[in-house]
Amino acid sequence: MSERTERSIPLEAYMLGRPTRFTLACALAAAPLLGGAGLAAAENHRTWVVEPGPGTPIQKAVDRARPGDTVVVRAGHYRENVVVTKALTILGAGAQKRGTALTPPKEPTTKSCEGTSGFCVLGTTDGAHHVVERVGPVRISGFLIRGFEGSAVLGDGTERLQVDHVRAWDNDEYGLASLHGRLTSFGSNKVSGSEGAGLYIGDSPDAEGWIGDNNAGENAVGILLRDSTGVEAVHNTATANCVGIEALNTGHGATPGGFYKLVRNTAEKNNEVCPANDGRPTLSGLGIGVAGARSVLVKENIALGNETTVRSIASGGIAVFSTRAFGGADPSDVKVVRNVALHNRPDLFWDGTGTGIHFCDNEHRTSRPAGLG
Repeated sequence: MSERTERSIPLEAYMLGRPTRFTLACALAAAPLLGGAGLAAAENHRTWVVEPGPGTPIQKAVDRARPGDTVVVRAGHYRENVVVTKALTILGAGAQKRGTALTPPKEPTTKSCEGTSGFCVLGTTDGAHHVVERVGPVRISGFLIRGFEGSAVLGDGTERLQVDHVRAWDNDEYGLASLHGRLTSFGSNKVSGSEGAGLYIGDSPDAEGWIGDNNAGENAVGILLRDSTGVEAVHNTATANCVGIEALNTGHGATPGGFYKLVRNTAEKNNEVCPANDGRPTLSGLGIGVAGARSVLVKENIALGNETTVRSIASGGIAVFSTRAFGGADPSDVKVVRNVALHNRPDLFWDGTGTGIHFCDNEHRTSRPAGLG
C-alpha cells in the first residue's frame, strides 16, 4: 500500500477436504498435546479434536462441547464462521501458511454478528445493547482468519475474552474487536487490512482490558480504544495506518473514554489517508492520539515519521486534541512523558483545549505550539 492510499472508513467503525472427524478425549490425557495452554484441566472437562472436512466441523465441535472444554482444531483450511456462546478454549495449529486457516463460507451459517465474522463470541444483550449475561472465559489462539465481511474475531458481552497468536488479514470491519466486554486481552497478534480498527475495545465501561505485543499495520486505525475505561496498550507496533494508536472519547458511548495507559509502543509512518465520512473528520499522519479522552498516560513510546500532506483533524507524532466539535469532549488529565518523537510533522501537538495537559521530558525537535516539553 502506498503512503497516500485513500481508505473509506464508516463512521460506526471509527467514532481441504478430508472427512470430518471428532475425537473426544479426556482433558488430562490430552495435556501433553496442549502444552498446558487453555483453561485449567478439570476432571469433567473434555477435549474435542477437529479435522478439516466438509460442512462446519469447528461449529459442530463448539456446539457439542460443554463449558470449560477445549476444542483443538488441526491444521487445514476451514470455510465457516463460528459462533461461541459458552466458556471454551479454541486452539488452532498456528497462523502460519501450514497452520489453521479460517475463511468465509459460500453460505454463512449465521448472521448473529454485525456483518459475518470469523469467530463471534456472544453474551446475552437486550434490545438496547445492555449486557444481560456475559460469556467467558473464552480463549482463541493459533488461527489465520481472512476475508470476512465483519471482523476476524468479534466479542460482544464477554468476560475474559483472550485472543492470542492470531493473524487477522483483510477483514472488512475490524481485525480483533471487543464490545461491552470486561477483562479482554489481545496479545501477540498480527492484524492488517481492516477498514476500521485492527485492534479495538469499545463501548466497555470498566473494561480493564489489555492489548500487548501486537503488530497492527495497513488498517484505518491500528489500535483504537473508544468510549471505554481502564485499558492498557503496551509494547505494540502500529505502522502504515491512517492513525497508529488512538484513545478516543466520542461522547456517544455508555461512558466517557479514559483511564488509559499507552506505554512503550512504537507508532511509525502512519501516513495513509482516511477521508472524511458521515461526519467523521479526515484522519492521516497521526502516530499516537488522545482525542477528547480523560486520565491518559502516554509514556516511553516511540513515534517516528508520522506526517501527512492533507488536512487532518490532528497529525504528528503524539497529539492531544478535543472531540467536542464532533459531539465528544475536551481532553483532561493527560500526561505525555518520556517519549521519543522524531521526524514527525510536528513531533508533539496540542490544540490548547482541556485541563491538566502535561508534556514533559520528551525527546523531540518540533512542537505545535512551540515549547511543549
